This record gives sequence, C-alpha cells and structure tokens, in this order.
Amino acid sequence: MKRIDIDITNQDIIKELLDQNPLGRNKNLKVMIQFLNNIDGQLVLNLDGGWGTGKSIFLKQLEYINQQDYEFSPTIVEKTTPNLINNFKEKYEIFYYNAWENDLYESPLESLIFQILIKFSEADERGAQVKENINRFNSFLKSAGIMASNVVLKKISGGLIELSDFKADKEDVTKTITSTEKRKQAIEELLKLVVESLNKHLLIVIDELDRCKPSYAVELLEVIKHFFNSDNIVFLFASNKAELTQTIKLIYGQEFDGYRYLNRFFDFEFTLPPIDVREYLKYKFSNEISFQYRYVDTITAVCNYFDLSMRDIDRYALLCSTLKNFWSGKKNRYYNHYFINIIMIPYAIGLKIFSVAEFKNFISGNGAKQFIEFCQKNNFTDSEFFGRRNFGKDNENNPFNFEVEAEEVYQYITKVNDSSFEGESEKHVMKDMLDILTMLSDINSF
Repeated sequence: MKRIDIDITNQDIIKELLDQNPLGRNKNLKVMIQFLNNIDGQLVLNLDGGWGTGKSIFLKQLEYINQQDYEFSPTIVEKTTPNLINNFKEKYEIFYYNAWENDLYESPLESLIFQILIKFSEADERGAQVKENINRFNSFLKSAGIMASNVVLKKISGGLIELSDFKADKEDVTKTITSTEKRKQAIEELLKLVVESLNKHLLIVIDELDRCKPSYAVELLEVIKHFFNSDNIVFLFASNKAELTQTIKLIYGQEFDGYRYLNRFFDFEFTLPPIDVREYLKYKFSNEISFQYRYVDTITAVCNYFDLSMRDIDRYALLCSTLKNFWSGKKNRYYNHYFINIIMIPYAIGLKIFSVAEFKNFISGNGAKQFIEFCQKNNFTDSEFFGRRNFGKDNENNPFNFEVEAEEVYQYITKVNDSSFEGESEKHVMKDMLDILTMLSDINSF
C-alpha cells in the first residue's frame, strides 16, 4: 500500500472523495448547503469536531462544490432540491483561510486582509466592474494613509497601484492604519468592493483555529467580532471547541468561562457524524486485491473498537499494509498463522496506536483478557480462524473452545519476546514484527 494521506489541496482527490463518498458525508454536505442557502444576513457558524475527524476535508469538499462544475448523485439531491448547488454557487463566493498556516504573522488582521486581497485579485477576469473598484480602492488607500506591500498592490491592481504613490517608507504585509476607526473603515470599504465585484455573498471559511498559538487564535476571533460586520458575509469556522475553550482560558485565565465566550460568538454549531469506517478502509485498500473480506472485517472492527479518529485510521491502514506485506513475504508453517495474521496482528497494531502502555502490557503477556473480549465482541471466534489443527476437533468428544485456543495462540506470541526462547523460524518472523511496533514512537502523539 502506497502512502495515500488525503491531500486536501489536490482537487482530484477531493472530487474522488465526493464521487465515491467513502466517508459517507455527502448527505451532510447537502444539509450544510441547504442551511447556507437559507441564511439572510450575517451569521457565524462553527463545525465542531476533534482533531483528525475530517473537518478540513469537509470544508474543502464544500469549496470544491462551490467553485467547480459538480453535481451530487440523485441519491443525495432529491427532486425536491434540484437547484441546490446552482443556488449555492450563485449566492456565495468561498474564501478559505487556514489560520494555523498563517499564525506565524504577528497580526491576524493583517494576515486575513492580505489573503482576502489576493483572493480579490484573482476572483474575476478583470471586467469593467473590477477595474472600476480597483480605481476606487486606490483612491481610498491614499486617503486612508494605508501602506501595503508593493508586490501585493501591483498584483491586486494589475499594475495600477505602485508603492511609490504612498508616503510610507516601510513595507508591510498588507497595511497599517493609524486609528481603530480608520481601520474599521478600511476593512468595510475593502469588503464592500469585494462583494460588489463578485455580486455575491462572501462565505469566509476559517480552518484549523484550534491549532494556532493561543494569542493568535483569540485575537483572530476578536478581529472578526469587531471588524467584519457586513450582512453580505457569513463565517464558517472548523474547530475543536473543547480545545479552543482551553486556548481561550490560557489568555483570559483559568477561571474564565471559555465555553460561554464561544457560545456568544458562534450563532450556530454543527457536528460531523463519524465516518463510515468500513467504506473508508475499502477505499484506502481499493488497489490491494490481497486484502480479503475477513481482513477488512478485522481492521474495521479494530478501528471501531479503539474509536480511532480518521487521522489515526490513516496511520493504522498504512501500518497494517506495511506489516502485512512483511508477513506475507515469509513462509509460515505454524498451524494458527491465519488467526495471527488476520486477527492478532491488526489488533496489536491498533492497540499500539490507541495506547502505548496497553500495547506494552499486551506483548508482556498480560493482555489476553482484553484481546479475547475484542474477538468475542466482534464474532471472531469461529474455528475456521485456527487453521488445520482444528479440523475434526469440533465434535462432541473434543469440542472447539475459542477461549482455550485463543489463549494458547496468545501465549505462543508473547513467548516470542523471551530472549531465551529458541523456536521455529515463524516465531522469529513474529518477533521481528513486534519489534517494529515496539520501536515505533507514541503514534497517537504525532
């Protein structure tokens, strides 16, 4: 399995996720679009979810639908909403802002305005309306005493504005205004020009806010609250609200009610449902014919059992594939190799991602109970998993006992890590794989 981390900047991948819908979230995109289409005036929305739950992918899919020629399948958009996407495109222009990638700047306001200026410069084919607004903006900048990067100004204006037009002698990321009122006036004018040129509402998407430096995250919220007031603008944040609450406390003090602060800031909140784990894993392993259905059953069960996030599932799938290739490349004559390969190895990998401490407990010989409970919960208790040794054992005189067989295999595996053990070559293969897992750092801390 090649590494297939989802590159949210790759539009082909975003389209593929929309077409195949392995995350099972196209219906949620539809709901979000319906809600946005019915907004009248300014609102601030938040898409809440833990780290690694696919919020950024969801936002990028929303952006793709807005900006590209795309239609949902008839199973998603019923006859009652035939113009859903067209209405969405006609009403909104999406501006995507990754807060975490921009928190190296001292001023969130300057960073945000800078990115809007760039977006503004590339939004149209420079028709008559855009040129007229550029000239208006040029005059406004001069009267407001704003200075801007020469490169940015020339890019925005198509060469109409030069830094030499201004009296300022220091180049900045975007602009500096001497008073709060003029700063507000400048932003209002800029947003007015953007909206006039687009002839649409502006949907500003703020992603990764909870990953920013605390000072930057809080200042960005304050900037939006105080400076971006327009009935033609809707904000859509994606954040882990629980983490963002703690971030706010780092600035205002541990006694400060960060949760209440955010509730006042966000008008409405949405929560993404869990992804369809099985379909997502089938998507990730779609090019690997060696992954038989029982293996997909197991890795799906492991992800659900340990409640792995989407980001953790990506790591888990890659590691499963790597170690499965390692195992399949070795000869294995041990009678229960199928149970080890299909059940025990995927479980050990998931346990390593879930908890390093519990993984260490597992390989030390003290994890049999939890492992057997996992197998029983997911119906991995058939004699077929235990290979040829059990042929003929499942009868009245010598019935098959899953717990006994599973315990026997488990003890076999844990003996592998005993340096004094001298066994078959297959056991050394297993030891090599457990050594790989043991050497890996705390995966869930990455």
